[in-house]
Amino acid sequence: MSKVTIVVRDEVLMSAKVSAFKEAIAQNPLSGLQDSVEVVAVGQLSEVLSQGEERFWCPLTLDLPPTLQFPGRAAFEACRDAEGLRQWVQQTLSYETKGDRATNRYFLPIVLTAKGPLYAEVIGQREAKQYQQPVDLVDNQRQPLYYLGHALLDRVSATPGVYILEFELKGKEIIFCQLFPFPIDAAIASLGIQDPDLFTCHWLCLTDRAILDLTILDSGEWRCVGTDASV
Repeated sequence: MSKVTIVVRDEVLMSAKVSAFKEAIAQNPLSGLQDSVEVVAVGQLSEVLSQGEERFWCPLTLDLPPTLQFPGRAAFEACRDAEGLRQWVQQTLSYETKGDRATNRYFLPIVLTAKGPLYAEVIGQREAKQYQQPVDLVDNQRQPLYYLGHALLDRVSATPGVYILEFELKGKEIIFCQLFPFPIDAAIASLGIQDPDLFTCHWLCLTDRAILDLTILDSGEWRCVGTDASV
């Protein structure tokens, strides 16, 4: 039995995301037996780390102490420096960027497997807490978006997992906002719509298991979730 520890900023605010990720782990256990899954808030980490137990760490927040070491730590650090990443995108890739949060944003999920990235269908945000997948983009929007995603993965030294590229559209122009190295609340829109859903994809990537393709099963309805406390 493996001890899986999900790290969150606030367990209460992130209950929907945590429940979806725990279900993904239960359906795809790391060992032959059911994995032991523990959810730990950042404020509890010092006590947990002092126990010295071997754990499989699954952070779902950027707000991590330097004492927590795990594969992919460098990517988390790079994504946490959101302003630095926006400056790099603007100066190196010549994309417009934006840091202020607004409604009507979009999210490109990138499933980075050991063999390379799979680009999922875009998720739309209609209001502060409402998300839907899929959102159709034309080809001359998709190609620069995929290029940006690939460049960002290289920049942050990404390890396998699900990455969420948050962006806005100005006409057909891509405006980069932020990159997250885990499924944020917007990923809830993939449940029952994408196979595998984004939480399952993240778990399979973290545990070095294959994902051959991403399939959209149906056109999703708008889903309302709680406020994202991931950052």
